[in-house]
Amino acid sequence: MNKIAKSVKAAEAFSISENAELLARASALVPLIREHRAEAEKLRRAPPQCIDAIQQAGLFRIFVPREYGGYEVDLGTAIDIYSEIGRGCASTAWAHMILATINLAVCLMSDQAQREVFGENPDARVAGVFVPRGKATPVEGGYQLSGTWPFCSGCHYGDWFALMGAVINEKGDVVDEIVHLIPAKDVEILDDWHVTGLRGSGSNSVRVKDIFIPQHRTVKAPQLLGYDPPATHCANTPIYRSAMAPLLTLVLATPALGAARSAIEEFKARMSGRSIPYTFYTKQSEAAVTHLRLGEATTKIDTAEALARHVADEIDQSAARNEPVSVEARMRLKAQASYVSRLCLEGVEMLYLSGGGSAISESSPIQRISRDLHAANLHGLICFDTNTEAYGRTMLGLAPNTFMV
Repeated sequence: MNKIAKSVKAAEAFSISENAELLARASALVPLIREHRAEAEKLRRAPPQCIDAIQQAGLFRIFVPREYGGYEVDLGTAIDIYSEIGRGCASTAWAHMILATINLAVCLMSDQAQREVFGENPDARVAGVFVPRGKATPVEGGYQLSGTWPFCSGCHYGDWFALMGAVINEKGDVVDEIVHLIPAKDVEILDDWHVTGLRGSGSNSVRVKDIFIPQHRTVKAPQLLGYDPPATHCANTPIYRSAMAPLLTLVLATPALGAARSAIEEFKARMSGRSIPYTFYTKQSEAAVTHLRLGEATTKIDTAEALARHVADEIDQSAARNEPVSVEARMRLKAQASYVSRLCLEGVEMLYLSGGGSAISESSPIQRISRDLHAANLHGLICFDTNTEAYGRTMLGLAPNTFMV
């Protein structure tokens, strides 16, 4: 084996060992996060002690460049970590997933922007919304930005915010869509997160009023999606070359994976001593219908996990080979990624509906998981219907009806 091959093998072995350590750290946090999941609902955000523990474990660094102390993990490792946190609490996992993943947007911006964010704080957390809810006006050296962005998950813990604004010409037409990187001190958080699912994700609206954003802290929507981004020092690292639209769709589905696994655990734990009212079954665990529901629900969730790994592997391999991913392939991967979340919801609903009247108790974890997964499946980027429609369009030679390509 030549020296280059040896060095590549050594780097791969180091990465595998490091990734396993990161996943082990995530697993170790599950009991703490479960202990505080009811508190997350009351606070309407992830409890501070959970965010602190995630940070101490280094799990906000997973996509941060190595030169700043990050890990540059592959997508497969990231979804394992997000899913594992989801076993503890879907809401806390959702906040962590957003804050860690949006670091990728920073890594596609200018080198100067990356130094400002990660140079003194490799644990930097970046919240954001990639929908053009704001108005961006070009000025000398950058943009003036104003707007209000709902659904900014994890916003209470953001050190920075990545918010998309539209550039509108004198005719009222949108001529550009740009993500702006803004320090937390310039962002107002609105107290409007009153919802039934993912209540602990802290997905409040945020607002900025007529603030200046320098050019180096911006990235255009196509660049955000991986099309010729301004970043230079990350250009040769596979994760930063990934097909970003499918990647973002998949990571949004992964808290549901862990939560669904947790629902299976909770369902099995409830079987002890439980009967089926108005039947002759004194033990629910002995009823054939219980076996059927548990078996089918688990198969759906197993399938979701296998599909998530397949999508992650295809994205990772294309990035490692530095191969372009066709529009049709991107739409297929997005459709498959959204199906991960749908399958998890279907599996959990089967368990919830087999749980009897006591399943609606506020203390029942399964009802909370059901609400959380319903909320997750309503997210625009992982909406199964819109993603499969876009995939079907490309299969018939039509352009996808979305800019998230």
